[in-house]
Amino acid sequence: MMKTILIVLCLTMFPAAMYSQCDWDKSSGKDPFTGLVTRATVWENIVRSTSGSVSFKIVEFPQDTSIYLYVKVSLPQNVSSIRCFNDESLIMLKSGEIVKSLDFEDDEVDCGTILINSCELTPEMIEFLKQNPIEMFRIVFAEGQKDFTILDPDRKRQPEYYQMKADYFIRTLKCFE
Repeated sequence: MMKTILIVLCLTMFPAAMYSQCDWDKSSGKDPFTGLVTRATVWENIVRSTSGSVSFKIVEFPQDTSIYLYVKVSLPQNVSSIRCFNDESLIMLKSGEIVKSLDFEDDEVDCGTILINSCELTPEMIEFLKQNPIEMFRIVFAEGQKDFTILDPDRKRQPEYYQMKADYFIRTLKCFE
């Protein structure tokens, strides 16, 4: 009887514990060339569809207490899907009726089927992200924009997997406290 109870507890607690742990990038640490120390999470895929996928990673530079959101967009491997980031590219995050915009750091034009850029997270933005799930986001490319939905607004009950993705910032930013 006791063994059964322990097994049930382990099976119910393990999935929750799996999502609450901080998964650190093993390559973060002291840069041998610059001496700068960084702490970073691993890339987490937030959305995946036939039109591409988007992954997030958060990096902290303790020297100046700055925290950055890195965004990786992977597009299907065909010629028509090549996109570019330019000085007007950004990411917009939507939680309820609130929309927040983050400007990408790199103003150079970067084109391809895999694009990576970063945004500095201000203390105000960090506080917002710690308290609000992200239901959808938009990435603005040089050629236009692409919307990605995490939580379906027409569904009252969301599957746990999608709720976990919407809570990415809430979960991940706790690792940097």
